Amino acid sequence: MGALRGFGPSSILMRMSTSDRVVLLRTTHLFESAPESLVRRTATQMFEQRFRAGEYLIRDGEAGESAFIVAEGVLRLEKDGVHLLSRGPGTCVGEFALIDEAPRSLDCVAETEMLLHAWKRGEFQAELREDPEIASGLFRILLDKLREDMDSQAERAKELQEANLLLERENRKLRISVSPTPDPVFESDNMARLFDDVGRIAPTPSTFLIRGETGVGKEVIAGRIHEQSAHADGPFVALHSAALQSG
Repeated sequence: MGALRGFGPSSILMRMSTSDRVVLLRTTHLFESAPESLVRRTATQMFEQRFRAGEYLIRDGEAGESAFIVAEGVLRLEKDGVHLLSRGPGTCVGEFALIDEAPRSLDCVAETEMLLHAWKRGEFQAELREDPEIASGLFRILLDKLREDMDSQAERAKELQEANLLLERENRKLRISVSPTPDPVFESDNMARLFDDVGRIAPTPSTFLIRGETGVGKEVIAGRIHEQSAHADGPFVALHSAALQSG
């Protein structure tokens, strides 16, 4: 990544002592089970970085050589301007840079004034050779990130499903409102639920039997099934069997 900027002595965030940094490191998965000597040695290797709200810590596509542990403040992770996650004290960001030299994959932006501790890849890999236990801490961080990403994707899929359902209901209301002969019965909750069922079954290759008294809307339901089926581009032909004469 590019040169890191800080705000200088006017910041309200105070410099941490080595002892305080050791306590902070112990709160992270990376160091929670590491030997005390390794934690203290790492605490002296890390260097502090300060950022104002709105400043970029990491930019998507840039080269990276350091991971960051948040000491104070909140940051957000973004992709193409979309807010994905927020992180606070005790969390680690940019940890992929400890493993390889691939470009950064996300933007990382300070939401508040921030104090972070950076650890360079070369120092991490030297410590890894001395004490492989630190690798298990890194794996725990990566596993947590994977689970968090899966939870985030599941939540977004749920939101998309709900948005599609809302859009379908609004489309139904619009079709009813522009109908030359609107019928209030089709705006009822029961019909809304029935149209939800239609939306689920219409794309299937099944044959449907719609039963009901005269005037309850069987043809309307059949038409909705046709509109949402694989045959929607073809004509919808309503055939009234009661009017047919046996021959």
